[in-house]
Amino acid sequence: MALTAARANPADAVGIGLVHAYLPSAKFAELTQKLIDGETPDAAIAALRADPPPTSKILEYANFINLCFAPLTVDAILGEIDEAGYAGMDFATQTYDAIARNSPTALAIALRLMQIGPKLDQDEVIKLEYRLMTHLMKSADFYEGVRAAIIDKDHQPKWTPAEIDAVKGTDIDPYFSPMSEGELDIKA
Repeated sequence: MALTAARANPADAVGIGLVHAYLPSAKFAELTQKLIDGETPDAAIAALRADPPPTSKILEYANFINLCFAPLTVDAILGEIDEAGYAGMDFATQTYDAIARNSPTALAIALRLMQIGPKLDQDEVIKLEYRLMTHLMKSADFYEGVRAAIIDKDHQPKWTPAEIDAVKGTDIDPYFSPMSEGELDIKA
């Protein structure tokens, strides 16, 4: 999801553990009332939870995802996905296209964040994501993405660099480095 910008549907979210329970939006008012009445969140959710809609692309293609996203670089990941696409898997072709339209620099940053994120505690993750967002908003690719999607609406961004294999680890190191000013300070 970090590389494709794909969204998780309810079945995906439950299936991969992003959420513990699915609650249809029609039940939100009832949940709110239960909480106001003093029920614990766990009890209120348990009483109202439902089975999510059954379709989960993430679970359906879990083997493909685990295999193709195992490499340590975006270029290698795209190579794995490309091979599956040549084997006739439509999901692979769609996944490749979804990744290929994104900024190569942003892809490399997102992948590194996914690789180091699990080793960080919650405060470190929040600080790092703030740092990345601050650096990214100053990058030429951010403005190019805004231009292509919102201003000109041509959906033809000209990324710098344009190819993922042109992005080196040293190119994205500064995004992860502490900022000289404005670093997020989380007080306990």
